[in-house]
Amino acid sequence: VEIVDSMRFLQRSGTNGCVKVYSLYYRTSENGEWLPIVENGTLDTAASWQQVKFDAIEAKQIKFQVVDAMGPGATLFGAAAEVRFTRAELSDEVNKASLEIW
Repeated sequence: VEIVDSMRFLQRSGTNGCVKVYSLYYRTSENGEWLPIVENGTLDTAASWQQVKFDAIEAKQIKFQVVDAMGPGATLFGAAAEVRFTRAELSDEVNKASLEIW
């Protein structure tokens, strides 16, 4: 379990699959209930780093769900160059080995 309070997101280059609308969910155990962090959040489609800040949570797993994306398969898939979850108090990246992304 890690304390997380932001997501850093880098769109892929090009427009096919660029995420426009997303939702984030977390749970504190492998079989726990998915709880919302952000629902129907929006991202800029430019290929530059973006940060989404939220109240600190203790998460075992985080689910990034694409709600809408650009391209011919916009409702079928989304793509990203990089996604990172961080905690501000340490200005550090979260230990990836202890956090599962669904």
